[in-house]
Amino acid sequence: MSYTNTTELKNFLEACKAKLMCNENRKSVDFPEEFITPCWDSKKISESNKLLLDELGNNANVYAIFVANKDSEEYILKYIGQTRKK
Repeated sequence: MSYTNTTELKNFLEACKAKLMCNENRKSVDFPEEFITPCWDSKKISESNKLLLDELGNNANVYAIFVANKDSEEYILKYIGQTRKK
């Protein structure tokens, strides 16, 4: 599925966020601050992805990382990834 305009994509991401954040689907994992800090080191990125997938039990086809906003109860979307089919 591809999206040709920004509004469609934003709506899709909001729907994903709502589904991910409902209690029945959510698996919350606390990661250290350095995990969510921008990084361009390919080895660190690979290690972070492995850590995330291990925590998810390799059950996710698509995953999203949301970071809690310290000043409110909002979550900020930081990353969306897709696992590779084996």
